[in-house]
Amino acid sequence: MTDLPLKDKRALVTGASRRVGRAIALALANAGADLLIHYHTSSRESDLLAAEVLSIGRKVDTIRGDLSDPAQIANMLSELDRHEIAVDILVNSAAVYYPTPPGSITAETWDKIMAVNARAPFLLSQELGLKMKARKSGHIINITDCNLRRPYREFTPYFASKAALSIMTETLALELAPEVRVNAIAPGTVLPPDDANEEFTAQATRRSPLQLAGHPEDISEMVVYLVTHGRFITGSNFRIDGGATIR
Repeated sequence: MTDLPLKDKRALVTGASRRVGRAIALALANAGADLLIHYHTSSRESDLLAAEVLSIGRKVDTIRGDLSDPAQIANMLSELDRHEIAVDILVNSAAVYYPTPPGSITAETWDKIMAVNARAPFLLSQELGLKMKARKSGHIINITDCNLRRPYREFTPYFASKAALSIMTETLALELAPEVRVNAIAPGTVLPPDDANEEFTAQATRRSPLQLAGHPEDISEMVVYLVTHGRFITGSNFRIDGGATIR
């Protein structure tokens, strides 16, 4: 492996300005990739990340879009075409996640969660994946959820959307092979919610057979591994959860 295995490659990371998406973007940049930072409302965080990527010595652009709106996704893709920007690596990291107790789930709520977490990754993967296929090379990484094996209450639309993204990983791997590899990473607790206390992290550590707390870098390192070393891997969904789901 060279010092910059992704030199001259361009990566688009959705939801890149915050949390796990940010760690993924920085890991790809440190591996040599130029970046397209997607954001919706986090413009300040996006600008700060772009400055950090520039300081590493990589090219970077930011691209804004509401992933619940197909028209805005189409505009994003048109913008890439207009500037003749080829995407070699697509990481579908953006997601919406909030409680939806039974009785509170409206058609609008269901559609919004499915649109961002499942439809948007498909629309981006279809358009960019076919272009990767035509260029004979490319990688798509979807971020799912390790708790698909053990879903919990009050998140039915969220888990339905992530289940759709998980099976989509397999079908797109078939459709885009052999030129494009499509895989998924299913994180466990690698970053506590913004309002979490110390006990939340302690509980997450106790649930892990490894007795370790997860970090965003555990996910970002796997992303880099898959796009640099995973020549015989496609259609797979890797649980990165410290073993929590096997307890």
